[in-house]
This record gives sequence, structure tokens and C-alpha cells, in this order.
Amino acid sequence: MTSEHLWLEPLPDGNVLIPRNQMPRHTGYASQTWAKWACEGRGLRQVRIGRKVYYRASDVREWLESQNSPQT
Repeated sequence: MTSEHLWLEPLPDGNVLIPRNQMPRHTGYASQTWAKWACEGRGLRQVRIGRKVYYRASDVREWLESQNSPQT
């Protein structure tokens, strides 16, 4: 994540689905990064509707919180 992503949009509440192309607004990571992680089996669970890929806001929130936890 770069310094240009210091301001991020807040996540919607609950299990609202966030399209992959909007993930950079909430996480600071490019859509292409999310796609790459999915191909590698990393990242978050996806929800596919047709050709579109979505992520649950609750999963994104949990993932973001885990990224900020101190390493032991």
C-alpha cells in the first residue's frame, strides 16, 4: 500500500457485496492484486454472480483488522 492510499472509503455494514473493481477504494490494493491473489488461492472468499466477482464487506473488514494486528 502506498502513501496515496492513506484515505480509504469506509466499508458498508454487514454482508453487502463489494465488486472487485471497488476494492481499491476500501483496501488500497488494486483490483489486479485481488485477481492475482484469487488465482494463487490467497486473499478472501469470492462471490461470483455471472462473470462479476464480489467480496462480502464483513469478510473485508475482518481481513483488514487482521492485517493491523501485531506480529508475535
